[in-house]
Amino acid sequence: MIKIQEYKETNYEIIGGYLSIIVLILFSSFTNTFYMGNLTYNSIILAAVLIAYLVRYRSIPIIYFKIILVFIAYNVIHYLIYRDFHPLFFSRYFFYISLAFFTIRFNFENFFERLEKVIYYGALISLPLFAIQVLFFGPFYSAMTTLQHLMGITSIARHDGMYYANTFFYTINTSGEARNCGFMFEPGAFGSILSIAVGLNLVHTNFDLRNKRLVVLLLALATTFSTTAFLAVTCLILFYIINTNLKKAILLIPAGVIVILILFQLPFMSKKITKLSSHPGKQLTTTVQMANNTDRLQSLGRFAGLLLNFKDFQKAPLFGLGGHDILRVSVINHWNVSSVNGLGDYLATFGAAGFLLLLFNLSKTFASVTADYNIRGFYFLVIVVLIATFSFVLLPTPLFFTFQIFYAARARVITESQLQVITNRLSYSSF
Repeated sequence: MIKIQEYKETNYEIIGGYLSIIVLILFSSFTNTFYMGNLTYNSIILAAVLIAYLVRYRSIPIIYFKIILVFIAYNVIHYLIYRDFHPLFFSRYFFYISLAFFTIRFNFENFFERLEKVIYYGALISLPLFAIQVLFFGPFYSAMTTLQHLMGITSIARHDGMYYANTFFYTINTSGEARNCGFMFEPGAFGSILSIAVGLNLVHTNFDLRNKRLVVLLLALATTFSTTAFLAVTCLILFYIINTNLKKAILLIPAGVIVILILFQLPFMSKKITKLSSHPGKQLTTTVQMANNTDRLQSLGRFAGLLLNFKDFQKAPLFGLGGHDILRVSVINHWNVSSVNGLGDYLATFGAAGFLLLLFNLSKTFASVTADYNIRGFYFLVIVVLIATFSFVLLPTPLFFTFQIFYAARARVITESQLQVITNRLSYSSF
């Protein structure tokens, strides 16, 4: 049920809301050590957002404690099973959930609309920088690297700075010189975030394909050349079709099918998917051998990674391994490999119970969002999130936890005129 609060948004709330969303996105970008793996920075940021929230609202909503209680219950179950507690695991997810919650509450029912706008501006910033990257890669990369060091930004471990540069709002990854990383660590991850923003834009504009934000988002998405992002777009085409009138839908279905078929003919679509999904067991074995021979961390990819995750899932199918990474197959066998399959990783971490809760939460959130705009097909937005998280480990981030808890955390602002209408209706009903 949506909680109604009797006040209007102030400039403090609007500015604070947008700033909180920017922080939320940056701390979900996996671009440098400032944003990830540092509990000190996490604590400072969460404290700042909480203080800014309490300055205006004075108290913490009860629903926050109920959400945290669910997470605590999960950790208690793990303690009873394994007889130990992992404070690092607890603190990480406590940060993700808490930052997600207070960012939502700072923005009320406007959260998703503002999120889409912030991502739009991120896409807008990325386009000219990407053009410079393509035209003058060497000098631009050198300038970005110099700026990174002057700003005191340290790249995350798997990107040692020799082929990776990040300056908070834009990233260059030399493994894809002609691909747009935007504010994320990798082009595909940026494309995934953009595809979600495209879906939200369609909802907020009632499927107006001529709005400028949609054009910019799609243009930026195209520059990522991401298989994941283009798969999500095919899903959004169907989302658009089912929300048109019957006559228009009949005309659009053939056009939609043709566009989808064309998309799948792109060099990084069907052929790449077929190659990556063929013989995942063999890929797992080959990648482990390569890691042993080179003594370097190797990525398993989506399907071989899912196979490894499933081996971990079988160890604790109901509640997952949680923070017990020492029980993972790769750790036990000293395999220097990593899975990039986000759904598989989440399944191994939280088990079937956590995975079902994930699907329930995503469905409730996007059902509530589409219901606000009287739009059909909330499940297409759920599928877009699942496509994004199948390819990248994005679920354990503050941004993606907002997708889980929005339906429970949201609060609605009503204006004085709307309040008067409600009061008149109540008076009329009583009469």
